[in-house]
Amino acid sequence: MSYNFLTYLYKPLMKILHVLSTNFYSGSLSYTLSLVNKQVENHHVIIATDHIFESPDYKSYQLPISNRKYTKRLSNIRALRNIIKNEGVTVVHAHSRAASWLVNYAVKGLKVAVVSSVHGAQVKHSRFKNQDIYGNKIIAICDNLSEQLINEIGIDASKIKCIPNGIDDALIQQQLAQTSSDSAFVISIIGRFNGVKGEHISVLINQVLPVLLANNPQIIIQLIGPEWQSTSEATKKSFDELKTMYPKQLIRMDYQKDIYSIMQASTLIIGSGRVAIESLLMKKPVFSIGEVVMNGFITEENVQTAMANNFGDIEIGKKSFTLDVNVVCAELQRFIDLPVNPSQIISNFLDKYKISAVVNEIESVYKKAISQQLTSKPFPILMYHKVPDADINSPHKIFVRKDKFRKQLRFFKWRGFTSITFKEYLAYSDGTIHAKHFPKKPLIISFDDGYLSSFENALPLCQKYNFKGVLFLLGDFGLTHNNWDKAEQYEPHNLLMNNDHKKAFVAAGWEIGAHTMTHPNLTEQTALEIEHELISSKNNLEKELNIDVISFAYPFGYYNDRVKDLVKSTGFSYGIATDTGGIHIEDDRFAIFRVNIFPKESYFSLYKKTSNWYRLYYKRKRGK
Repeated sequence: MSYNFLTYLYKPLMKILHVLSTNFYSGSLSYTLSLVNKQVENHHVIIATDHIFESPDYKSYQLPISNRKYTKRLSNIRALRNIIKNEGVTVVHAHSRAASWLVNYAVKGLKVAVVSSVHGAQVKHSRFKNQDIYGNKIIAICDNLSEQLINEIGIDASKIKCIPNGIDDALIQQQLAQTSSDSAFVISIIGRFNGVKGEHISVLINQVLPVLLANNPQIIIQLIGPEWQSTSEATKKSFDELKTMYPKQLIRMDYQKDIYSIMQASTLIIGSGRVAIESLLMKKPVFSIGEVVMNGFITEENVQTAMANNFGDIEIGKKSFTLDVNVVCAELQRFIDLPVNPSQIISNFLDKYKISAVVNEIESVYKKAISQQLTSKPFPILMYHKVPDADINSPHKIFVRKDKFRKQLRFFKWRGFTSITFKEYLAYSDGTIHAKHFPKKPLIISFDDGYLSSFENALPLCQKYNFKGVLFLLGDFGLTHNNWDKAEQYEPHNLLMNNDHKKAFVAAGWEIGAHTMTHPNLTEQTALEIEHELISSKNNLEKELNIDVISFAYPFGYYNDRVKDLVKSTGFSYGIATDTGGIHIEDDRFAIFRVNIFPKESYFSLYKKTSNWYRLYYKRKRGK
């Protein structure tokens, strides 16, 4: 059943399902909630995890994602599949290895995109040898993690996008706006007490804190984090003994929801990963001790290295390290004696981590993942110009006679093609329309320049055979014929459509794209001239025809990087070429290959030109 394109206007842009394990509070959970709270501004968002999160802005399903018993895995897969189908999910975002594994099976047979955020180093497991559980795209939170996935796990680099943890900078700014009257010297050690991080905190408790507390009666040390029960009995005993000796100087608490107020009241924060990022955004000194690296105090000199290893958590080829107690004691004592803030000099830090920028990048990954669900192979995009009643003397052969055009449409119908427009493709690839509605054999038919014969002959035939297309028009509504061909001695002048003709295409469901104002070779123009051609044509078409224009066809098919950049910055979503461009439409949305249809096409040539292998064949044969 065909999808009613107009209904997408009344639905959320995407339906996103986040799947994660939350058996304890972690940086990945904080990251996911920050992401969700921003995404709900524009999308329909659902969460499936171990615990229910009450919110009027998104729906939450409670599933034991972290339970890895096979019976639970099977029930989780069934439950996730039902959620995906019943909620009409367009993209699933998994946030842990357990979640990715479940989602990988839950989406089998469904045209649903899957994106996995990878927050930590991955283990190469034998079951991954012939199976990639991560979905269509992977988001790695730092550079070192990207390299680890490529070099150690064997993931294709084109599948990975490095996007850091997103931080809700608005919440941080609100906290910074509140003044704190606490003048105590507070060192906050923030992080979970299990795993490798817990082992490092145990070393701090057993060997570093006794030294600092004995030598500095003015300081307060507080340990904040989940999973205290995972700490060894020996460490718990050491902590209790220290607590007895320094009852007012040593504090332990579980992870707190108002962590930002705790950070603001701290003089120094010891942590890694997201804790370090949030602390730096709050302009606090940070001493970074991660799972595999100790960066020490974060400064302008080492911040890039620290960002690459997620502030100590990920290093290529390393699984853990031994904390140098003497170095830690010396560095912290030096700070206590002279508490300067080296992180104050770090510039442009917020721009990389603020949630608004991160959400935009993640949305672009979603769209690429969704586009892979539409079709992994190129589909035909055809280029026509004139459809005259009889052959014309055209050296460029940019016409197809009316009777032959009729036969071509019948052939497309026989082959089972469904015509779509670039605007419709954008709605599918953006997740506005579910991928399950995407036609099995899509076809884009395009006409350049707006010749009268396209209205008189092409439009009625397309309507008769239930095809529509994209009409690329000039923005100068005063043009009556193809005066840009005046230098061509043998290219005949042909009449262009008037406004009523153009509006007839709009009424018939066709997309209108821009083709400049005057049909110049844009590669030979100045930046100002190009901008005029682009902006004026887009504005004029939108105003005169009461439409949105999202696609642009390069006159003569000529473009370069400068022209492409200006087309993109003008607000177009697609730049349409002729016989050059990417293999797939998603390879480069501003260099989209089209197949030129000539007057003497045979059924065999049409079959070849409308086959999904033709673009690659053409590139190998012509080298472009």
